[in-house]
Amino acid sequence: FNPAKAYFGAGIAWSGFLSHRRSDQLGLAIASVRLGDDYRQANNSNTHETTIELTYRARVSDWLYLQPDIQYIINPGAEPRLDNSLVLGLRFEALHGLF
Repeated sequence: FNPAKAYFGAGIAWSGFLSHRRSDQLGLAIASVRLGDDYRQANNSNTHETTIELTYRARVSDWLYLQPDIQYIINPGAEPRLDNSLVLGLRFEALHGLF
């Protein structure tokens, strides 16, 4: 059986929202999966997992972008023994002339 009964995901990205930082982007997204009854009963799981994400992609130079990211995960892994989680990340994007 398929563990996922339903999935929903949506996001929005806003480019150049600051007049002096036209190359930057702000992003907000949500994703949620609802688990099927058979899976939940077999695994003693919660009904769903939901993630809310906020990110900002900043152009640091002509060749470097930094993208901090924060995610809040509700019912991580649909595991009832786990608390909700806060995840922080930082992505580096380096551009070069090889492509």
